[in-house]
Amino acid sequence: NEQEKQERAQQIKERFKAKRERERSDRSRGR
Repeated sequence: NEQEKQERAQQIKERFKAKRERERSDRSRGR
């Protein structure tokens, strides 16, 4: 199902973005 594939890709993108954001905040806080 094409829509299902797109939704999964969107979820992965969101999770990846959140992970990047958390890592950046952790780095800035560690300074």
